[in-house]
Amino acid sequence: MITTDDALASLCEAVRAFPAIALDTEFVRTRTYYPQLGLIQLFDGEHLALIDPLGSPTGHR
Repeated sequence: MITTDDALASLCEAVRAFPAIALDTEFVRTRTYYPQLGLIQLFDGEHLALIDPLGSPTGHR
């Protein structure tokens, strides 16, 4: 599970070598009219990465 900015940067650099990636997003809609991004799943053809967009220590969402 990718939860830090550094881990996300490393993942982004690694997947740049692939010609295509698959991306899936999951949204949370609890007690709000506006969904919040809750999970990003990224597959490069060899590896699956789960990215927690709420787990960044910098607070970027």
